[in-house]
Parts: sequence; C-alpha cells; structure tokens
Amino acid sequence: MVRRKAKRSAKQRRAIFARFAHLYKKGLKRTKVESSNLHSIGYEPVTKVLEVRFKRKKGTGTSVYRYAGVESKTFKKLMKAKSHGRFFHKHIRSRYDYERVT
Repeated sequence: MVRRKAKRSAKQRRAIFARFAHLYKKGLKRTKVESSNLHSIGYEPVTKVLEVRFKRKKGTGTSVYRYAGVESKTFKKLMKAKSHGRFFHKHIRSRYDYERVT
C-alpha cells in the first residue's frame, strides 16, 4: 500500500507534531549516513517519527525535518538502501506529513 501525503494546512501539520513535542526538545538521536544529500537520520518507533538532517554542498549538516507516521519497516528499508537519498526522495519525502525543525 502506498501512503500518499495528505493535503493539510500548516496548522493541521503543527497539531500532528504538537502531540509529541515534549519528546523532541533536544531532537532525536540521529545516525550519520553515507549520502550526498542526507547528513543523518533518526527514528522514534513509538511515535513513528523520522527525523532527517540534510547536507549543505560542503557536506556539513543543515536543515532538520521531521516526518510523521513513518512505519518502522520503511525506516529499516531506508537504512539498508544502497542510496539513502534516492530512497528518501522516492518513498518518504512527498508521502508523509512533515515539519521543519531547524
């Protein structure tokens, strides 16, 4: 089953993440990955929140985004993928609700 990103307003997306905001004050523990556009990836299985930190052109970390409702099997496939960036863009980026953290 393919989960399509629901068209929600910014207010609705904030409400989704507000339920778990107290858990993420410091952010999730992320693991660095070998990727040209992803710096590190973290996942919280209880709340099904995926946190992704992207790279700048020089390779240092930059923006952090959180994606809601990501199943653990999707996270495992992302971590095992030959290309983390390609998997992320094909299976996660446009299919899940997200919020920019930094």
